[in-house]
Amino acid sequence: LVDNVNFYPGDPNSSRIQKQPYIIIARREPVDTVRARAAARGTPRGELGLICGENETYHLSGDMARYELSGAGKCVTLLRMWRDAKNGRITACETTRDVFVRRPWDTGLSRYPVAMMNWETRKNCCHGRAEITGLVPVQRYVNQMYAMMMLFSMQSACPKPIFNQGMIKAWSTAIGTAIPVNGDINGAAKYLECPQMPSDAFTLPDRLINRTFEMLGVSAIELGTFNPTNYSAISLTRQAATLPIESIRTRFYTMLSDFASNWLDMTLACQTLPRWQMTDSGKKAVVFDAASLRGRLWNVRTEVGPSDRYSVGGAVDALKALYDSGAITAREFVERLPEGYLPMRGRLLGELVNQDGGASPHGG
Repeated sequence: LVDNVNFYPGDPNSSRIQKQPYIIIARREPVDTVRARAAARGTPRGELGLICGENETYHLSGDMARYELSGAGKCVTLLRMWRDAKNGRITACETTRDVFVRRPWDTGLSRYPVAMMNWETRKNCCHGRAEITGLVPVQRYVNQMYAMMMLFSMQSACPKPIFNQGMIKAWSTAIGTAIPVNGDINGAAKYLECPQMPSDAFTLPDRLINRTFEMLGVSAIELGTFNPTNYSAISLTRQAATLPIESIRTRFYTMLSDFASNWLDMTLACQTLPRWQMTDSGKKAVVFDAASLRGRLWNVRTEVGPSDRYSVGGAVDALKALYDSGAITAREFVERLPEGYLPMRGRLLGELVNQDGGASPHGG
């Protein structure tokens, strides 16, 4: 998982990873770790001393990036990958500011091992647009409105008194203290009347928050405030709630598809030694050689779909409907319950098996 500020594509105007002329990934690692890795790759001993700590943390994400461990410190390492013009495979090298940690080598990969997703696309920008970009003005308005309402309540909760100095020499707020007045008390003093706060000041922030939730696809199900009655109601509510984020979900599935394709490419490139693999329920063993498949794969398509978070509840509801209609017996109902749904299911199955033919659909 790489922060977007540590990802440097060769063409920053294109979001197509596999079409990039090169890709650079920056990482900040302990100096001792980098020196050990460089020594293992054959870097001369005299060059290992050039790998030293520095304070180049300005471009890292987060305010805590500047606080690091003491000792040898950390340094920035750059992993550069590009496509070889002759064989089309990915070549890579790793360097620090002054030393090669690993000189250019043929990775054997045919794809850049990088998968990227933009939350929102932006024309001619590989990094896209972040979700928080549109939330900043909303959050700023909500914070200002609540701050003004709190300030108003503090100022209006205890209104200021005004008094006639010709009739009252001094005003006292002490409890039980008498205030002497010269003349008629009706014109001696009064409290300033504070204006009433408009009702919209209380409702607008909440309405704006709810509308933002609707635009982002955040429904009562995600917030945990939805009271489900049946599986169909949950499914319909989820489908309606996910419409605003359909394009975002599609980009997420595309990233997962690229991720799977990268793993397949790495498997074909790295698993060059044949190994035994059990097939047909373990009855037959064949030799699997991943390298031999590289020339046979012309086109690979990866399909990514959602995993239903209420699949257990849906399965149980479907089984209940079949049992109520008499299509299955009690034993068949218990056998098909999801694992862990019913305590002591094995004991109950044993009791049902001992019955003649299993229980009838309605307990007869």
